[in-house]
Amino acid sequence: MGWAALGLGTDLLAILDRQGLPAPTPVQEATIPLFCGNKDVAVDACTGSGKTLAFVLPLVERLRRLEQPLKKNQVGAVVVSPTRELARQIHDVMQPYIASLPGLRALLLVGGTDPAADVAAFKESGGHVLVGTPGRLDDIMQRCSTMDLRTVEVLVLDEADRLLDMGFKAQLDAIMRRLPRQRRTGLFSATQTEAVEALARAGLRNPVRVNVAVALAETEGTRPERDQQGAAPPADVVQRTPSTLQIQYTVSEAEMKLPQLVAFLKEHAAEKTIVYFLTCACVDFVSAVLPRLPQCKLLSDPSAFVHRVGRTARMGRSGNAVVYLLPHEASYVDFLRVRKIPLQQAPLANSLPDIQPTLQRLAETDRLVMEAGTKAFVSYVRAYKEHHCKFIFRPQDLALGRLATAFALLRLPRMPEIKQGGKGLEGFTPSKVDPDSVRFRDKAREKQRQAVLKQRAKDRQAATEQVQSQPRQRQAPQPEVHLPAAKRRKQREREEMEEMEKDYALLRKLKRGKITAHEFDAAVLASDSE
Repeated sequence: MGWAALGLGTDLLAILDRQGLPAPTPVQEATIPLFCGNKDVAVDACTGSGKTLAFVLPLVERLRRLEQPLKKNQVGAVVVSPTRELARQIHDVMQPYIASLPGLRALLLVGGTDPAADVAAFKESGGHVLVGTPGRLDDIMQRCSTMDLRTVEVLVLDEADRLLDMGFKAQLDAIMRRLPRQRRTGLFSATQTEAVEALARAGLRNPVRVNVAVALAETEGTRPERDQQGAAPPADVVQRTPSTLQIQYTVSEAEMKLPQLVAFLKEHAAEKTIVYFLTCACVDFVSAVLPRLPQCKLLSDPSAFVHRVGRTARMGRSGNAVVYLLPHEASYVDFLRVRKIPLQQAPLANSLPDIQPTLQRLAETDRLVMEAGTKAFVSYVRAYKEHHCKFIFRPQDLALGRLATAFALLRLPRMPEIKQGGKGLEGFTPSKVDPDSVRFRDKAREKQRQAVLKQRAKDRQAATEQVQSQPRQRQAPQPEVHLPAAKRRKQREREEMEEMEKDYALLRKLKRGKITAHEFDAAVLASDSE
């Protein structure tokens, strides 16, 4: 079946032709005629199957058929996405199709910016199609009294499984309550969970189930099974990822993960690669050291795993994914296979680059790398405790010493999870270099750090002189309180946790743009001095 048979307008067909899309994918072929008509749809299809165009094209087509054009303050469609990145991607994909309708405007509403600016942008230019994350959409709908939602024709909940996994149910309920009941609603998901089913029952009116599954027999020449009436293929013949995606795994110790990655990137230097890490701080560390390794001069949740590996092998193309596991995480492979996500063990590399000396030298000579490694280590340990599969990813099984070596730490940080001299610290040797002596390689940043240190020293000296200049008052000696060892330990752990929370609060402010990098460094240095 071609695009013309799906009931799309000639302007949309022309854009599809210019973009080199000769024919719809199975999910588009099954969904577009229903969503263009008077049907709500609940679409279950693997990541990379073309779900975005499956709702963008019907959305634009329905707005094209409106008898009266939308006014500036009227909204015709709302698209909800779980993350900023995905919302931006949808907004970008949508733009050429939105541009085919004169006067129609799409507005991106995501966090990380001033909500007042979003309200001002809507009041000035309008936004007939709102694309955004649940929290920001809910916030702007509350703030903007001039926004008319009574004209909404289409609501799309993209990646519905992730929307619920990430705890957005309250915001979704609030958004749906503001919209008219006489609307078309599309729920798109890679996995159907009980929560997604409940959302479909609450937000969709007599929906048609569109299930475009990848059958395990597809590799032998059969087409994917499709069902528009809700009957999914048998569970033992369905997989959750595209058949053109090959997923491999490698088991190695913590300090060997980065060498494994370097070897992989070197082998696939001519190909596009996306690398995911557990936390943003881990990303910052690797992005700081990877370009400076000589070997590179050529270069939490099972549902999240499905979405991440699905960034490759999209629209029928082939792709590869590799997951690096610690030895105690090997049972995750069997767990994913039960979830219909097939993995194969990757072949062992002939030789791995010895990057540890270079990592250590970078951390000992550049404060940027040293601090990035420490933040990455702390964030990794903290995030590990929040993993969904706690029965596999157990914090007590982490080899913290090896992990500290992997992040090129000079000293182990003070945190409740680390008991100095305790179990799990094997494989780590503190550096002979004093962390306080490590300077930023960036001269401007180091100059500011030195200025902050000098100012702190002056402030302490002034405070000392002020105390010394005041007449001393004799005070009655206070009896010394001796706390039991257990209470002293709890008090120390509480103080360390408070320090960690302060550092994380500063890091969040930095990521949100509320403070500059210089202000962040100054605050951290002040905390260290105290």
